[in-house]
Amino acid sequence: MVKLLYAGFDKLDIALTGAFPQETLDDLLEARELASKMQKPTLVSIGPGKVHPHVLGHGSSGGYAFILDTGPVGENIFVKNNAKPNEWNLLIKFRSATLLEYGFEGIKERLFQQFDAMGAHITGMSINRIDYAMDFLCPGFELHMNRFVAPSGSTKRPHFGDRDTDTAPDPYAPSPVMRGRRLETMTVGKMPGRQVTVYDKRKDAMVKRKWYWFETWGFERGDPRAEVWRVEIRAGKKELKDNWNMRTFEDVE
Repeated sequence: MVKLLYAGFDKLDIALTGAFPQETLDDLLEARELASKMQKPTLVSIGPGKVHPHVLGHGSSGGYAFILDTGPVGENIFVKNNAKPNEWNLLIKFRSATLLEYGFEGIKERLFQQFDAMGAHITGMSINRIDYAMDFLCPGFELHMNRFVAPSGSTKRPHFGDRDTDTAPDPYAPSPVMRGRRLETMTVGKMPGRQVTVYDKRKDAMVKRKWYWFETWGFERGDPRAEVWRVEIRAGKKELKDNWNMRTFEDVE
């Protein structure tokens, strides 16, 4: 019997117009240089709320000079070295654990509370990506490529894993040859458009040591009876804006 164990948002990326004060940007630059030199993230204190993220020793593509990590039940914040509040200087990526902890409504509140506490001035927003996940208990389920129906132009990508291991990443994937191996992920579509993926969530949780998923499903940590498969629906920037004109929380709702 197939049973739905969990359904909810699993990833949320939001671009923001806004900026940190110049003195905060100067502090972040100093922290990034120290993190690069020490080869490990640097803990800083930001804003009137004394938020304490770690600053990584490098930036990111898209012109982001700084990456702030607010913890395992937090978010990654990408920041441009620009103090002009009317420009797209900020990108926030919420983790799956954060969305699980706070839910969609809680995330909306947390977003602006965090930036207020850090002293950033926010003037606008645009949602860049949404993933929605559904976890099903499926005893004995097997994934088959030929059972996926999609438009002929869709990109389809399989991922095969060894049958005998639940903890080691597959060094041979992707591969079209099974030879006793197990199809553990099938992805249709391509980001930043739209994408659907079906995969072995139990194995994913084991490999990434995300033990909180077992608690969410109502199983003991690593319980082999938790044969859980995830269906994940992803909408990227192109899909959200070009096809649906969705930019704000209100648009999503």
